[in-house]
Amino acid sequence: MENPLGMLELQCGVIFSKILGIEIVRQISGVTVLVHGGRYLAAFGIVRGVLQKLYGCKFSDLISSIHCEDDLDNICLITGHNIALLITLEEPSKESSKESFRVKKRAKCEDNSMLYCSHVEGKNWEDFLVFSGTALGEVILWQPRRASTGILHRFTAHKGVIFSITTEEDLLVTTSDDRSAKIWKREENQKIVCIASLFGHKSRVFRSKIVEKNKQRFILTIGEDSNLCVWHESGKFLFRKALYSGAVIWNLDYDRTQDTVLTSGSDGNVKKLNLREILDRGINESPRKALLDEKISKILFIDSQTILVMTSEMFLMKLEASEEWRCQEKMPIPNIYIALIENVDGKVLICSHHEAIIYQICDSGVQEEHRNCNLLEGLIRTFYQISPEEYFFVDDRGNCAVTDKALKILVQFSVSLCKDLWYTKWITMARRVADYLLMSDRLGHLHLCRVFPGQIIIEATKKCVHGNLGVTQIHTEEISEESAEFWTSGRDGVLRKFLLDRNEASLREIFTEKVPISWVERIFCLKSGQKLILGFNDENLVVWERNHGVIFQLCTGGGHKYWDFVMNAEQNAARVISVWEKKPFLDNFSLENLSEDSLNIPTVNWHFRSCNCGAILKTSSGKSLLISGGDDNVLRINFLGKELTHVSEIVTHISNIRAVKLMKLPEKDSFLLFSVGGRAQMCLTRILARDKPQIHEFVNYMLKAKDFRKNRQSQMIDFCPETRFMCLTIDGREIFVGCSDGYVRKFRLEEEKIHLISSVFYRRCILNIEIIECQGRKILLTMGTDGKIILWNAEDFSNDSIPFHSISHHESGINCFDVWKEGEEFTVLTGGDDQKITKTVFGFESGKIVQKETCKTSLHFAQVTGIKIANKDEFFSTSVDQRIVRGNLHDLSLICEKFTSVSDLKGLLMLDKCNIVVFGAGIETISF
Repeated sequence: MENPLGMLELQCGVIFSKILGIEIVRQISGVTVLVHGGRYLAAFGIVRGVLQKLYGCKFSDLISSIHCEDDLDNICLITGHNIALLITLEEPSKESSKESFRVKKRAKCEDNSMLYCSHVEGKNWEDFLVFSGTALGEVILWQPRRASTGILHRFTAHKGVIFSITTEEDLLVTTSDDRSAKIWKREENQKIVCIASLFGHKSRVFRSKIVEKNKQRFILTIGEDSNLCVWHESGKFLFRKALYSGAVIWNLDYDRTQDTVLTSGSDGNVKKLNLREILDRGINESPRKALLDEKISKILFIDSQTILVMTSEMFLMKLEASEEWRCQEKMPIPNIYIALIENVDGKVLICSHHEAIIYQICDSGVQEEHRNCNLLEGLIRTFYQISPEEYFFVDDRGNCAVTDKALKILVQFSVSLCKDLWYTKWITMARRVADYLLMSDRLGHLHLCRVFPGQIIIEATKKCVHGNLGVTQIHTEEISEESAEFWTSGRDGVLRKFLLDRNEASLREIFTEKVPISWVERIFCLKSGQKLILGFNDENLVVWERNHGVIFQLCTGGGHKYWDFVMNAEQNAARVISVWEKKPFLDNFSLENLSEDSLNIPTVNWHFRSCNCGAILKTSSGKSLLISGGDDNVLRINFLGKELTHVSEIVTHISNIRAVKLMKLPEKDSFLLFSVGGRAQMCLTRILARDKPQIHEFVNYMLKAKDFRKNRQSQMIDFCPETRFMCLTIDGREIFVGCSDGYVRKFRLEEEKIHLISSVFYRRCILNIEIIECQGRKILLTMGTDGKIILWNAEDFSNDSIPFHSISHHESGINCFDVWKEGEEFTVLTGGDDQKITKTVFGFESGKIVQKETCKTSLHFAQVTGIKIANKDEFFSTSVDQRIVRGNLHDLSLICEKFTSVSDLKGLLMLDKCNIVVFGAGIETISF
């Protein structure tokens, strides 16, 4: 798993902190890769598929861009101060200390602006044309050979910084931090005219690419919002897809032979997307052709080959061998208003007033199969098939009925009406799970009902599961004799997983997953185990899968209109029927991309923002589970091996995660994960550590005002609302938390609730906390921004507690620590903001602390952020300086050191005696 984020480290004395550009030079002699970042430029050769460094060089100014037309002897280099250099790379001799490049020509633009981007056109120095983008949103055109005669042209392109400039013949595209891209037309005498402004991104637009297909040109744009957008050169928007879950897309390239785009994200992943269908359609796409010219009111699929359409008449349309839809059969229509038409196992259910009829569709025609003329008193508004053998009906008065497949009533009951009389759908979803009925009402509550012969009793209620608009889907996942697990969806962009205890008749939410769909309508489970999520973002119907993102997107007008969706498992395809301007439209899309491997590169299941904390958990089979939390508000659980294998993502935190802690439970392989972070939030997650781990969200607790009432004038806040839980330690059922507002708080876990017991104000932000035991006595250690280790009596900790001892360790904050106990002596090793590592050895004599040894050392050049005691003789430490130190614990001397490519290091974990995991803006395993 070494270097999993793909950071390129040059081993010949040149290291790039950030790689800003890659240029490919294809010659007869071979392929050369030019890479630049900061002030460094290096050349690599590809020999038998292996990247080998040829030579590198360093310049006195930042490199903005490089350009060469398959000629390494004429490389145009633009610096950050708008200077053009024509250089040639030369392999230095072993005896010479000169740089491995030679400047052949140099030119300086008369504008001294610091560049944010630049672009060069041309094959040689005489033809080179430079486009320079400034922080003031200007584009400057100048030629190095005519630099003395001044600027050719300059114009204001954006209201913010220009991040990229792309050209293709007479077309120019710019992107900016004003969230837009612009298309420009280049005319004679370098005159630039704006064709279109492209507003499709929700954040900064970093890069663009101009591609050609079928004699049309398209613009691809990517940016900070994780989206790839496709535009026509006229400015028409064609396509948008979120390729990453919150990560920034830094760059892209396009493969013309396969019509695919490759993107790189801030989470370390490279992704590929095929654009052939989108580009082939292009701007010349013929208008969508309606299946019928007449206006319709309702429509649905009977199967993938049959559609039921309702106009002034009701008829079936069937797909013939010629791939044309023809009207085949007319359906009988009741004489009164039709409220519902549903597809039930390939049959048609029609509800009109209090009557329900089921029609069988066969080769000989349409035949009535079952009828119930007095099913309910009122107008039937809602129908669900709650099980293979049972139907569920609700009328406009709140009366409910459960029937068998022959429409014979099994159970009747009533639900209380909502206060708003315009509601017509009292029950938004119902599903039978074992011997229970799950039912969601129009107020958003989820009810668990026990089904008895002729009677239904509500046993438990979960309020506002998905807001006040109710549940849209209940998807059963697993049923056993004792429990059942099911997913719910709604109009809040969240999937929730519940555990139904069949013995106790209780519901408990055990998992939450956010999806990029605001209105989730259906959940489909494929044979491969993949889940398709179908729903709406505004007026667009979206089909989404976790690993492949948005598979299909279509403008249908929104979920409130009539539409239907059907999958054809044999053909690995799906169909969508929708009503637009009262006319039916049919669209097909393929699911083949779900099975293809986009790239032979392992997926990096890591945070797209910096990771703050981590823990390693060993499963019963010996595998290692890595648990991590970071600034992206996500707890990630991965198998740790040669690569990170995804297990689960937990998204219950609403702010960054600062610390995690594991507690072993009495059950075999069962652990309780405590995680704390911003907004004074603490979450508990139960983990069953097996080869196929089970993750259950246990408790979600937030510190709030004691007298939080609706009367805002009398509301009192007894804590800072910006308080963060910075660290925690566990003693049985008691939890001690160090907080950013200077408090040490003690909580107690009772059943499935957390209670605040006491709090003590220390006046400093608490960064670390731990409990040690000596001579039958429990001591609480706290470390804060004052650099001191404070000792408290953990057993009698209350609001009146005061520390009984203090040890000065650092001049400022203590970022990390570890404790080693040998006999009755404790060794505390800490690392701080003062770049020092400090060790103190102490013990207890007659109930008092006796300090026996204290020493300090400076082994790092920046803040020490991670430290672990390996054994009684050695320790490991890491720092923001990206050095991993192996030291002698006795005298704190250096034994050896290694470097990591992971930046913004936040800590380290001991995988075993010789392997260390460091994390921050990335993750790396280092062996000693």
